[in-house]
Amino acid sequence: MQFKPPSNNIFQVYDTHQMTGINTIITTVISVFAIGATSCITDSGPDVHTSLSVGDPLPKFSTTLSDGTTVTDADLAGRCAVIVFFNTDCQDCRTELPRLQTAFECTRDRAEWLAIAREQSKDDVEAFWQANGLSMPYSAHDDRTTYNLFASEGIPRVYISANRVITAHYGPENMPATGDLAKTIIDITTPK
Repeated sequence: MQFKPPSNNIFQVYDTHQMTGINTIITTVISVFAIGATSCITDSGPDVHTSLSVGDPLPKFSTTLSDGTTVTDADLAGRCAVIVFFNTDCQDCRTELPRLQTAFECTRDRAEWLAIAREQSKDDVEAFWQANGLSMPYSAHDDRTTYNLFASEGIPRVYISANRVITAHYGPENMPATGDLAKTIIDITTPK
């Protein structure tokens, strides 16, 4: 066997069997990144992403909760509100909703909670609520109309408002621990 110096083209060094393995690895890595890029957290959409920020007023909206109660932004005047956007097909939402339920249980006497499903049927949301023992008031929306008033992408998303002004905002990139979320709500609602 005669020694051959390595070629400038790295792929000439490998035989066909080795190349098949390398191609499989490359395809797998690309697939993993592609799946991650289309997850419910990142959404695919325009390059310009908007979201309400601390200090912004609540947009005008109306939603009907699972118990038939209609809530509007005007109903939240003088009150603390926690508005959660989610979709139970989103794995991150499936993880966060039970944690949000715990914060709801700790603060339900201090804040109005509205969990608004983005692009999901009432039947799907109700099934998830029952399977996970959730009791937060929810509203199932089959489109993004209300969601788009608050943000252009990313769930789960939580807005806390006091007297119809955003005082805290959390998105998929900065969801707080359950205790921190409850503390924020308690701090907002405790007279100074």
